[in-house]
Amino acid sequence: MVSEEKTAIMTKLSAFEQEHEREIEMKTKYKRRDYVSVKMFQAFLMSSIAYVLAAAAIVYFKSEVGSVAFRLDNAAVAVFGCYFIFVPIMLMIVFIYARKRYDAIAKVVAVYQDELKKLEKLYTEEGVKQDAGNIGS
Repeated sequence: MVSEEKTAIMTKLSAFEQEHEREIEMKTKYKRRDYVSVKMFQAFLMSSIAYVLAAAAIVYFKSEVGSVAFRLDNAAVAVFGCYFIFVPIMLMIVFIYARKRYDAIAKVVAVYQDELKKLEKLYTEEGVKQDAGNIGS
């Protein structure tokens, strides 16, 4: 027999899954340490690519176009110097942001898991009642 309480919880869980599908998948796919590490690696990789492109553009435009001679001037040195200042600061920001985001998602998923436990408890209670009815017959 289907109870109204189980139906209400299952409907609520279905709506929750549709609304927070991405967060649920991310939380079950990664541990916090792994999630933060992946985000930091992505940030490091993207910033490194951006700085290499910036350095190449500066060297290209500062050097004589078509010239074989390569001269590293102050602007290119500044770009590399800024790289070693900017990247660690950016990685710290990404670290803090990724941890906070993961923790917020963990809270959302905890609500979902609580509802699943309620539903499981209802099914267990119903199973016990059915078993007790079968034993008494």
